[in-house]
Amino acid sequence: MNDNRHSEIEQVKKQLELCKHQDQLLEEIEVLLHEMKKIALYAAASKLPSHESEHLNNEILKKQQAIHVLEGKLLQLQSTLYLQ
Repeated sequence: MNDNRHSEIEQVKKQLELCKHQDQLLEEIEVLLHEMKKIALYAAASKLPSHESEHLNNEILKKQQAIHVLEGKLLQLQSTLYLQ
């Protein structure tokens, strides 16, 4: 019984660590989304030359790609959580 309890505790600790990592990834996504919003609001409020507009669009695309990478990590993490 004691070994079983110890095993359960270890399992819960692993799940807690995975949840903490998941939370960290979500926070990173939130920061990127906030940065994208900031860029979009700036671009919408300004009359920008085409080269600057293109540069800001590229910045948004880079952030979108970073978000996709983080989403992939989240999916892997979630599958790990559910497989346990």
